[in-house]
Order: sequence, then structure tokens, then C-alpha cells
Amino acid sequence: MANDIETLRVQATELGIKFSGNTGAKTLQEKITREMTRPQNASVVLGDDEPLPEIMPKARMPEAPLTLARLQTMNVQDVSPQNQVLIRQIVRAKALVLRRVQITNLDPQDAELSGAVITVMNKYTGKVSKFVPFGEGSENGYHVPQILLNHLLAQKFVLRKPNKGGQFGVKTYKSTMVPKFAITILPDLTKDELKALADRQSASQAISD
Repeated sequence: MANDIETLRVQATELGIKFSGNTGAKTLQEKITREMTRPQNASVVLGDDEPLPEIMPKARMPEAPLTLARLQTMNVQDVSPQNQVLIRQIVRAKALVLRRVQITNLDPQDAELSGAVITVMNKYTGKVSKFVPFGEGSENGYHVPQILLNHLLAQKFVLRKPNKGGQFGVKTYKSTMVPKFAITILPDLTKDELKALADRQSASQAISD
């Protein structure tokens, strides 16, 4: 997780965290960390730069401190099954990585919706919920946690297609399960793009305040 103020402002905005234009990087980081590491079943909450407590023997601890950014790079297969606290932290950290995407709803039953609140819950991450825009709302890219992106990618709907060569002019149909959303995963914003976005969002928030 980048530590510059522009990136922190963008992440805080995407997570629905309120802040003022003069909020410092340290305060923003603390707010983001509390939101992203807020567990429902785990017993430890990490700050981005806060080391883990002694939950496994020192000899097996990695040399680098277990920050949120490092948790996102770790593999649960390398952790002892008895160390459920660390496993939960790794799974949750990976699930909350933000991915920049464009999303189009292909289901004609609700294609007019501008977006929807998507909610996913499991024993490792607890409840993760976020409003996700479709179509024009995500035209320039929208940041979605990985766990919600996985859920959207798995959604399907029933598409009825007419069969060819119907007898006596009577149309028959076949039903096929197809993806509900067309999702394009976009590259991460550059530092300059992040700064421009953060400036626009900060100005917009200042006006609304």
C-alpha cells in the first residue's frame, strides 16, 4: 500500500471514509487500516505499519514486519494450520486488495440499474459490502475489493435463445447460463493520475462540506 497522501486520499474515498482536506497522511492511514482490517471473527486488528504480536515461534517469523502490505503478499499455504489468527489476517488482507475495473450489466432483467450494493461474507473476512456502479458509473474505472470482484465474476443469468428451424412456424427456445457482468480489469492508476483524482475528490468534498 502506497504511503503518499494522494493514494491514501483515493483509498479512503473508495472505502467510504470521511476526511477533511487538511487530514494528514498518518491519520488517513490509521482510518484506512481500521476499516480494511476490521475483523468480525478474528481476534487481532493490524495497523499498516504495526507488527503482529507473538503468535508463532520467533524462529519461524519472517524477518520483515507483518504489515498489511506484506500480508497481501503472503501465502496461507506457508502458515501452520494451527495459526488461525495469521491465516485469517492473510486471507482478509488479500480479499480487500482494491482492483480497478469497468463493469457492464448484461442481464436484461436489471440492465437499467446504475449499480448495486454487493455484499459478501465469510468466516475469514466477515462482512464486506460496497456500492458498485455499472456502465457509465465505472467508465473511467472503479475500485472494487478483490472479494467482491470474485463474486461479480461468478454471477450468471439465464439467457433464452430461439432454436433454429422451428417446425410449423412455432418458435422454440433453449436456455443457457451466461455471465451476468462484462468486467474489464484496468491497470492501476499512475502516481500522477492518483494525485489528479485525489485533488478532484478533495475539492468536491470541500464544496459539499
